[in-house]
Amino acid sequence: DSPEKVKPGIEGIKYIIDCITAFNKKFPDANFAGIQSDQEPNKPENWHDLMQFLTVGQEHVDKVAPKLIFSQTLKPSYIREDLNWKGTNKKFYKHIF
Repeated sequence: DSPEKVKPGIEGIKYIIDCITAFNKKFPDANFAGIQSDQEPNKPENWHDLMQFLTVGQEHVDKVAPKLIFSQTLKPSYIREDLNWKGTNKKFYKHIF
């Protein structure tokens, strides 16, 4: 499909997952095992956006392609720093796992 159709961020991740799912169905012997997100916001004030992105992506994978792996890269600050997400405060990386 045309790259112009892919929207950034949360809007785009569902479309990308749908495209990969369609590819995997059409070519089962050459399918993708998963998607690695390489979003790496430096500022903690942007971490909530990343968590929302990952939540939407994982929920969509669970719905349309439960065998597809959806993962996220980690930065050292994600291991050192805390994040309060939906009322739970813990190390940022623990929210991702």
